[in-house]
Amino acid sequence: MKFNKIHYVKYMEEDRIDEFISNLLRIMKERGIDAAQLSEKTGIPLPSIKRILDEISYPNQAAMERISETLGLSLGDLTGGDSTAAVREEMKFTISVTTIEKDIIEAYRKLPENHWLKLAIDENLKSKSGKTD
Repeated sequence: MKFNKIHYVKYMEEDRIDEFISNLLRIMKERGIDAAQLSEKTGIPLPSIKRILDEISYPNQAAMERISETLGLSLGDLTGGDSTAAVREEMKFTISVTTIEKDIIEAYRKLPENHWLKLAIDENLKSKSGKTD
């Protein structure tokens, strides 16, 4: 997996996310669905879909559920066979963030992919984490 961003919440184990993305890519290929079509069908912005498919960012619970529902599958089908309830339980997190931290994260997410500030933040986080693409 090539996650190279620092995330404020880890929703589930990386192998589950690998399984979700792997199964999602396989199903999209089988059904002839591209990222733009998935974005349109789910209502998830295309840049977010691309970041998930390219393993740049973690999908959140709402996105995972929306994707699985749109494809007519249970969340467990995309994460390795566990029931949706079991996956939801695993995805609970105890980390808390302040209101201002949430606002900053949301503002970052709304920036266009090629915005200078987003690129600078991404580069800074990548250099601090010591990871490369």
